[in-house]
Amino acid sequence: MNNLSKSGEDINLKTGKHFVIIDVLYVEDIRKEMGNLDLSNLYKEIKDKIFPFAYAPFSRFLNKKPIFPISAIKDGRDEIGVNKDNPLFFSSDTGTLIFIAEDYFTDFISICDYDEIIEAVIPPYKRSFWDSITSRYPAGDIALVASPGLNSGYELVGGGAYKIVL
Repeated sequence: MNNLSKSGEDINLKTGKHFVIIDVLYVEDIRKEMGNLDLSNLYKEIKDKIFPFAYAPFSRFLNKKPIFPISAIKDGRDEIGVNKDNPLFFSSDTGTLIFIAEDYFTDFISICDYDEIIEAVIPPYKRSFWDSITSRYPAGDIALVASPGLNSGYELVGGGAYKIVL
């Protein structure tokens, strides 16, 4: 299963697991600094050392339903200052997001290649790298979501501040 959403398709996520939602571009920055981070306090280290000026560079949440609707990603620009510490609030530069089970977050960081992953969501849709990534993890533990774009009916329209409303 490739668990890939290019036009607002829902994604499948395992229930009862904690997930990280993060812009694929941010993973590149984390990988470059991974050796300088205290893994026992990884998420705080990422925020403090890699993204000290960013509002909520990622989200962490406990998934409770097997289907995650892309419509649950809502515009959060009006709440930037208020919700920056809310775990359901995150920012994105590209609108291309990875949903990854926390169990596999550090492994994913070590193998992620932004350029290769982006090719899975832009024409001509070269999916071989993405397929090789999804084959490393159990079904429902990773998903790739590309912004459906402006005038698509979805609030995920590219870079911006977002919140998860389930």
